[in-house]
Amino acid sequence: MNSARPVLSFLVLSLLVPTAQRLYNAACALAVYAETAHDPRPLARSIQLLELAFRAGFSTRIARADPDLKTLRSRPEFARLVARF
Repeated sequence: MNSARPVLSFLVLSLLVPTAQRLYNAACALAVYAETAHDPRPLARSIQLLELAFRAGFSTRIARADPDLKTLRSRPEFARLVARF
């Protein structure tokens, strides 16, 4: 079974009817997947989804503390994104 399939299904659903919470959850899912799969490629999309979530009103305070985003917090683009909001 492809371990990415549940994550991808969730992402498709989240993006069909986007809300701040769904966009944030999709960003978290990609970040966790990237960490567990040892594949940094999904992290760029995770940052993009976080930006959309913040634009839709999601709290940066929550993102700064969320353990699901620990792989993103060390990246300079995460710090720049959070600083903008």
